[in-house]
Amino acid sequence: MSKYTIELVDDCATWNDFVDISPQGTVFSYTYYLNEAVDNWDLYWIRKGDQIKAGLCLVLGGSAQEVVLDDLVIHNGLLFAPDGDQKATKARLARFEITEMVIAWLDRHFQNIELAMSPQVD
Repeated sequence: MSKYTIELVDDCATWNDFVDISPQGTVFSYTYYLNEAVDNWDLYWIRKGDQIKAGLCLVLGGSAQEVVLDDLVIHNGLLFAPDGDQKATKARLARFEITEMVIAWLDRHFQNIELAMSPQVD
């Protein structure tokens, strides 16, 4: 059982604030951009307890079973919370665990998955 949970984002303002502080945040992840650029998208929080550790931005295809690339959304996928004063090795391990859990979750929920991660995702 994972120590992380995934849940739909229900507050666009909080999401946009998260994009502002995430090292992987780009204009392509803001809700106001997604609203104008694509028809179907979902945002998810990855939490550890009550703490937001990452966000997941997905562009959906014609079927809710597809995560697709879109010419207008150059980067999507995972955005991590800033590491703060966490040691670099511990922060890298947490990002790896989150990435591994998200991959498994995506595999269970979608038939086709295409993501174009930000270059800042290590």
